Amino acid sequence: MMYGLRKEKLINNLHLQMDSWRVGNSADKKKIRASLAVMSWWLDQLCEKTFPDIDDFFKTRKTKNKGWDIEHIAAVAYENEHINLDQKHSIGNLALLSPLDQRGAKNAPPLDKLAIYTQS
Repeated sequence: MMYGLRKEKLINNLHLQMDSWRVGNSADKKKIRASLAVMSWWLDQLCEKTFPDIDDFFKTRKTKNKGWDIEHIAAVAYENEHINLDQKHSIGNLALLSPLDQRGAKNAPPLDKLAIYTQS
């Protein structure tokens, strides 16, 4: 019973911390990239997509078209009364995409990006 309460407290603490992360802060951006990398790897495993190593998800774009870029699902320039600028920079509005896919998504409305997200 004690372990369950401690685990729940740790998860709640992590949730609170993640809610405060913003992509505009370089330290937060590293945490966001790492968290999205782990979640993307885990999701790909569930979908039976395989990659050589989890390290591939942690690569940043050092050479052209390699690694992963952080993508705003609701683009910063996209006008929407349901999501403010602060929320647009939070982890709940971010995804990892390959650099080519990320450039293709640009400032389109989120629903228009579904095909890109599906293939990336």
